[in-house]
Amino acid sequence: MKPRIVVTVDLERDFPNGLHGSYLGITEGLPNLRGVLEELDVLADFFVSQEVAERFGTAIRDLKAKGHYLGSHGSQHGYLCKMDAKAQYQDISKSTETLSELLSSRPVFFRAPQFGADGNTIMALEDLGYQVDSSVLPGRLVRQRFFRKVLDFTDAPLGVYNPSHEDITKEGQSPIVEIPLTENSLRRGTPLGMGFVNSEGAEAAIAASRANKGEYITFLIHPWECIDIVESFPHLPRHLANECSSDMSDFRRMLEELLDLGESTNLVHLANEYKGVKTQ
Repeated sequence: MKPRIVVTVDLERDFPNGLHGSYLGITEGLPNLRGVLEELDVLADFFVSQEVAERFGTAIRDLKAKGHYLGSHGSQHGYLCKMDAKAQYQDISKSTETLSELLSSRPVFFRAPQFGADGNTIMALEDLGYQVDSSVLPGRLVRQRFFRKVLDFTDAPLGVYNPSHEDITKEGQSPIVEIPLTENSLRRGTPLGMGFVNSEGAEAAIAASRANKGEYITFLIHPWECIDIVESFPHLPRHLANECSSDMSDFRRMLEELLDLGESTNLVHLANEYKGVKTQ
């Protein structure tokens, strides 16, 4: 059986850990990306941060009008898992209300900034009426000061599951459906996404996709990866010169191959998938 393909886009400010107040990805990268998606008649799942929703409401409403699916990407770009349960709820609630007012409908799927979710995140999502989370990146391990673990998804399931309130990487009783991102089989702990396509080319990305063992291929895109961002900000890490490009030809070729266009029944959307998942 062909894997289900989910094209996901995190709408946030440019390179959040290195820039402040820049949104070239939204103003320039998003049109580049939409050009390819619309040319191939592909609808994507967009995770919208609160700051993008507040600044670019017209663009977000237009995505909905074109049939794309819109979920939440939180209120700020820190690790939710470093907050207590109350602070997490407040953060997610703020972004939820902003999107609800903007779109006249409540979002039902969520992705934590920097994949920084834990059991408290899941409980907050339940309370706020969410149905699907896509924050877990199997293989991901993040340590910060004094080598303290911030998150550890090294043993997280590859397939769909209902997470535990105690440990988001374990199966549990939550009604939330966790659809993990796809780990890049060629780069442990990193997502299969646009940065890899830009740096390594379409064929390498197709090979990494075919090596995926999960039911889903959840592909990750940041709009700032769809522009030549280092030309505008030369101080950024040099690897971004390879990982960010306005040339969308490799992405287009990879997407055509993955979807086998003309028979693209394997393209799915997170907002619909929870209905077909058997929860515990």
